[in-house]
Amino acid sequence: MMGLVRAELDAEGKPVLVAAAEYAYLHSVQAFSQWYRDTPGVNARIERELVLWSDGDATYANRWGANGERWQGPVGYVNIVYGGEAGTGCTCAPSAAGVCFDPCVPWDDSQYSCCAERIDNAFDGTPLFFPLDDAPNALVETRYEGKVPEQFGWTGWPWEDDVATTLGVLEPIDTAWAPFPSATHNFNFTSEVRFALKHDAAITTTIGVEGDDDIWVFVNGHLAVDLGSFHTPLPGSVTIAGDTVTTRAQTNGSLPSPTVVSSERTAAEFGLVDGEPYEVAIFHAERERDGATFRLSVSGVD
Repeated sequence: MMGLVRAELDAEGKPVLVAAAEYAYLHSVQAFSQWYRDTPGVNARIERELVLWSDGDATYANRWGANGERWQGPVGYVNIVYGGEAGTGCTCAPSAAGVCFDPCVPWDDSQYSCCAERIDNAFDGTPLFFPLDDAPNALVETRYEGKVPEQFGWTGWPWEDDVATTLGVLEPIDTAWAPFPSATHNFNFTSEVRFALKHDAAITTTIGVEGDDDIWVFVNGHLAVDLGSFHTPLPGSVTIAGDTVTTRAQTNGSLPSPTVVSSERTAAEFGLVDGEPYEVAIFHAERERDGATFRLSVSGVD
């Protein structure tokens, strides 16, 4: 839901709620001001490291795995052709694409072999963003099981342990955050990410985000991506190309025709000066149980 926070950060570099918004379960400006500030007896700041991994083309993104592995969606198969009876190898035509499966895994059939192309659906970001699970000094909270959202390849929002079983992960493994699978997770938290970039009018830079629930991106203190309130994982981006700043935000999860809000503004409106540094500040809140996702990507940087 757009329009919940002011268009500029306050003097302390924090977002400000415009007014109480009952429909977004934001009941006062004062309560919201505690989300990203240390408040004794209410919250506690815990600093963690968010690693962005390079894919070799000047794009960097956080990932699910402990060593930069992308999140794996269900394996898909295309161009499947009959290859003969199981146990005899494949007798597919020479023009058949892919590799031999004997028995035919793509058809889930042990009676036949087949040739097919395998498609691995891999995703940047993580559908299991739980930075507080093993964080020292985290407040004691009731913990809940986690689900994997459809935006990360799995239909029907399956439970995390069911996805692990399908992927053949029978014992917990380390990830960037919590072991996978984990029985329960620490939900209900906010996160704040800050980093500096240099404005180069000759280079196109794109900052992409995706998350649930609230997520706001400020460039040089000015609101660029506005994805507030409860929602399933939604993407947004801000692209800086010369004197033009283009922002995009998907405001609902309806597919295949989502609602996307976009705008074009000038670099001067964001206070950007060629050759000078500026700060990107991202504010995120995890407010609903079951799913917790986060993706940050930066492209067009040295």
